[in-house]
Amino acid sequence: MKFRNNLVVDRLLKRNLDKMGVNVSDEEIADGLKGQEPHPLAQRIFVDPQTQQYDRNIVTQVISKLDEQDEQTKKTVQMVETIIDEDRLKTKYASLISKGFNIPTFYLNEGIKANASSAKGTVYALPYSSIADKDVKVSDDEILKYMEAHKSKFERKEETRNIEYISFNVVPTKSDSIIALGNITTKYNEFVAATANDTVFRKRFTTRKLDDAYYTAQDFQPKQGDNTPPRQNVEQLFALPAGTITAPYIESGNYVVTKILGKRMLSDSVRASHILLKIEGNTKADYDKVNAKADSLLALAKSGKVPFPQLAFDNSSDEGSKQQGGNLGFFPRGAMVKPFNDKVFFEMNLGEFAKVESNFGIHIIWLTGINPTTPAIKFADVVVEINASKETNDAVYKKANDFYLKSTTSADFTKNTKKMSVLKANELKANDVKIPSVTEGREIIRWAFEQKKTGEVYFIDKSDQIIVAHLVSINPKGMPKVEDVKASVESLVKDQKKGEMLVDKLNKAGANLEGIAGIIKKDSVDFQFSNDNFQDFGREPKLAGLGMATKAGAKSKAIAGERNAFIVKIDTQTPADTKSMPLDFVRMQMMYGYSQKFQFQNIIESIKKGANIKDERHTIF
Repeated sequence: MKFRNNLVVDRLLKRNLDKMGVNVSDEEIADGLKGQEPHPLAQRIFVDPQTQQYDRNIVTQVISKLDEQDEQTKKTVQMVETIIDEDRLKTKYASLISKGFNIPTFYLNEGIKANASSAKGTVYALPYSSIADKDVKVSDDEILKYMEAHKSKFERKEETRNIEYISFNVVPTKSDSIIALGNITTKYNEFVAATANDTVFRKRFTTRKLDDAYYTAQDFQPKQGDNTPPRQNVEQLFALPAGTITAPYIESGNYVVTKILGKRMLSDSVRASHILLKIEGNTKADYDKVNAKADSLLALAKSGKVPFPQLAFDNSSDEGSKQQGGNLGFFPRGAMVKPFNDKVFFEMNLGEFAKVESNFGIHIIWLTGINPTTPAIKFADVVVEINASKETNDAVYKKANDFYLKSTTSADFTKNTKKMSVLKANELKANDVKIPSVTEGREIIRWAFEQKKTGEVYFIDKSDQIIVAHLVSINPKGMPKVEDVKASVESLVKDQKKGEMLVDKLNKAGANLEGIAGIIKKDSVDFQFSNDNFQDFGREPKLAGLGMATKAGAKSKAIAGERNAFIVKIDTQTPADTKSMPLDFVRMQMMYGYSQKFQFQNIIESIKKGANIKDERHTIF
């Protein structure tokens, strides 16, 4: 097999896995489809349309007659099998790596000491904030020295680009808004006049909510992964009586008129039983025969002469529910096919029987349970977008083009943007796709990496946004120049110098620590190697180490931490009882802590670092 959509992984691992004899058998793939623990993708795809639950019988039916399935079904099965194959192979490889890992006994003993030893004492601290930034001077040489000492933090792994740009956004003007208001007012008047036949009107003009469903306030809350702006007037809509048509209002950049078509109390989930009668054949006679039987069963159910569970057991084509007398249990709104869903949630009352048709056949439904209800509305929106007119577009284009023609050199761009809002995007990588506040970032990034020298200016017109970009710098792989990172590194160097000054101050104080102005003293502080977060100082790893390394009855030398300089006096130290903890138990705990490192993605990232990979995707997209 090949690793799907991942050429790098395929090239790095496939050959080695073949040599090692690591593969996935047909039996393992079958187990991933319908074993005791099916693959998550199989569980999402092979579901019963009624219960929306994974069904092994469906897998069996599809696989056993795969040659008879349509092309889309065949492709879906092939995709699932490929992903199962790939995931099993990744799991096996990660397992092989993890089994080669061992924790030596001496390391276990050190771990026990580190986690179980403790100390208690007094902390004297001087915060870096006690020295004003203006009182600490930093030279370029000091910044360079700091960067060299922290090379891994600053070294570029690949070439990058810095750009600055002006965004000319095409935004509707007041005149455009007035035109849109006139259009929505016309539609509002037509909507009011069409009250007797608003369904036809909705189909002509409505751009959303054409269905007849009811919605609760919860339904308007943003769903995970949904970038649609939340509706602003939900509370007002729910307060309106049925039949009300709102005056035009603005919602998400559009003029909107809303009519409240209906109001009712609605549950988020109900319980129902059903009898499914499938329609075999495509003739009217086939349909009439099944429909007549449905009417007969519905009458019997309503009469109570035969219990509904018995009717379901004897007649239902739904093998999944007939064994439970047709009982589907509780299910949420939207879980069933639309005609079934709308019938039980919007039309039926508790204990009622009803008939409804779906693409599965004809259902006889018995509504047996309704969870607590909340207010719901059925509504229709008539929407008119507030769009920029041609005149507005032309005006923005002219402004952007005039600026571009006067700013084609680096000097001119800088001069002409002095009083403008200049946006910056630094350290862009060749395969990046996004730039802040830009809809077509990829095209600009590709342009930036096509340039051989800085100072170039670029014009891009994307209808609702025009960008004029200036290539400021080409940043080679390796250590950056001081001037490129000075603004961000200077504060780090200042903190380092503050730490050195405060450490010197603490050490010179000798026994008179409490006489230092601004000193912070904390008694009875607990220390452990395994805990570097302190209630009064935040995360301070060096303080934890200092407390554990200082002997009982002794005072430490001063050290510089993350945000404070410290001296500690230790009162007591409690060594770990290494004999009371079984090594096997500690080994198991530590192995569990390392387990995340043996996830396939972490392993492959480590392998990539040692491979000679040259990424040139940016040259083709």
